[in-house]
Amino acid sequence: MKNPKVGKLYSFVRKRGDTFEHTEYRRHEDGSSGFLADGHYAIFEGHPDGWEQALCELERRGFVELSEARAAGIVPDEWVPTKENSTLQGCMNDVRAILDSAT
Repeated sequence: MKNPKVGKLYSFVRKRGDTFEHTEYRRHEDGSSGFLADGHYAIFEGHPDGWEQALCELERRGFVELSEARAAGIVPDEWVPTKENSTLQGCMNDVRAILDSAT
């Protein structure tokens, strides 16, 4: 992805074993951006090219924009992002496991 539109929400996906994970990315007017992955919310703000840094970080973590992933055959055409396969859900499951093990 070269130049995402300001304000548009994009889905990014990566393969994890036999499943897929997704996260969402949005470029804001001030150049900031952020996403949730690997248990952390990554925020890029304070300078106009924060959105570019966020895209580089998504790529470094193995995420590909959904339409590009479909075109490359990484994700089947019928796959759709859901709450169950989002990185947010994965984080929530991790938190629940920690809380359950503490009791």
